[in-house]
Amino acid sequence: MEAGILIFGGTTEGRELAQWLAQRGQNPTVSVATDYGKQLLPPSIPVLCGRMDRAQMTACIAQNGFSLVI
Repeated sequence: MEAGILIFGGTTEGRELAQWLAQRGQNPTVSVATDYGKQLLPPSIPVLCGRMDRAQMTACIAQNGFSLVI
């Protein structure tokens, strides 16, 4: 994944924000806890699926070089 925006989502607002950003040329990645949350997002938006604790979130951000986390 390229550096960009990471949204910890799964809610309606997270999905809507990801779609809004994608429509404006951004490339957000959404982290969701469940497969159901993943199914709600369009296939064009990259999704990380699975629950993460604080250490896993920190590692994910560092490994992928996200510049903005929401």
